[in-house]
This record gives sequence, C-alpha cells and structure tokens, in this order.
Amino acid sequence: MKQLFEIWSAKPSWKSLTAEQQQQFIDAALGKVGPLIDAGLNLVASGFVETDLPNSLPFQYYAFWEAEDATLITTFAEVLRDSDWFVYFDQINIGGTTEPLPGVLAKHINGRSSRRFPGRSVAENQRTENATG
Repeated sequence: MKQLFEIWSAKPSWKSLTAEQQQQFIDAALGKVGPLIDAGLNLVASGFVETDLPNSLPFQYYAFWEAEDATLITTFAEVLRDSDWFVYFDQINIGGTTEPLPGVLAKHINGRSSRRFPGRSVAENQRTENATG
C-alpha cells in the first residue's frame, strides 16, 4: 500500500481570487481527481491542522491518501502540479510504502537505511547515511 500525506496553506494568490474563481478552480481540480478515485485512490482523512499540538507544522489543511497501485499516488501528485495547485497553495507532500512499525523503528537502532535520495550524488547519499547511520 502506498500513501501520500499532504499539508498545505493558501497563498496570497488564492486569497486574491473571488469566491467564484476559487470554486471554479476547486471544481476543475476535483474533476481531474475523480477518475483516480474511481481507479482506486482512497481519501483516508482530511481536515484542519491543529497548530496547538507540540511540534505542529504551520499549515492550514491536511489530507491523507492511499492506493494499492502506487502509480495512482504519483499521478495524483502530478495532477495537482499540472492544475497549477502550487500557484495558489504552499504544500508539502510526504509519501511512502506501508511498513510495519517494528521494522521502521529497528532501522533507527540497528542499521543504516538503504534509502537513496533521487537527484543526489552517490557522495551525498553516502554522507546522509553516515550522518544517520
């Protein structure tokens, strides 16, 4: 199972639109996401970020998505990008594949992560592993 956790806040460019323009943009974005939902993209939860929680990030909204087919998560992120979502919203995406918690925590204790970061050189990946290893 592949997941995507999004957190976002409206930019001034969003706030400068009329309510009608905002609704048109949201309707168009939902129209592009609908086929992905029909194909198996599942919205698990969405809501408002509670910024009074310890270590909370200063964002307004969140959504948590999952799909058996990893390409649906990637396509969803591409649809947002291509719809000019990031013109109107500051967003951070966090994604990955489900792993049992004991195995994830074990990597904290007794092993280096074999995770490689795309776009980084071998040396940069090695420095990251050495620093976290």
